[in-house]
Amino acid sequence: MAEDLQAELARARWVTVMTSRGNDLQRHVFADTLRAASAGTKRVRLLLPDPDAVGPPDWIGVREAETGSFDHAYRSGLLRLQIRQNISYLTAHAASGQMEMRLYSQPHIARIVLTDRVVYLTQYEDTRHGQLSPVKKYRRGDMYDYLCRTVALTWDHAREPSGAS
Repeated sequence: MAEDLQAELARARWVTVMTSRGNDLQRHVFADTLRAASAGTKRVRLLLPDPDAVGPPDWIGVREAETGSFDHAYRSGLLRLQIRQNISYLTAHAASGQMEMRLYSQPHIARIVLTDRVVYLTQYEDTRHGQLSPVKKYRRGDMYDYLCRTVALTWDHAREPSGAS
């Protein structure tokens, strides 16, 4: 699936990614997309959890409790720390102006990779890491439209991180 995703990302005119931790954005499959955004040749939007959101509920805490049930490293604030580090990493790419980033405050139950042609949905399970969860691909149609709407509403109600423009 990673090769298929990478090929779709290369073809896409624009890409929006809504993810939980953001580590996937530093992996090889997204490298060319981030380079294209930095070069100004592709519009990229990223949605990550807001580590400073005021709850309740604390959605990062909720996901960390789930993750901590099967990975003991995630019982002491590691998830929030990783999100902060990824925001810092991605802020450098956002400086180009072709990449935008916003922070959301809602449950972390999926990764959505949306392009002008397709959407990839990874539904996070509460019993394993997101990268181990199955990925589904949807072409334009009802599910594509639903996920576009979900991402658009999330984007509209998310905040821009300080230091990113």
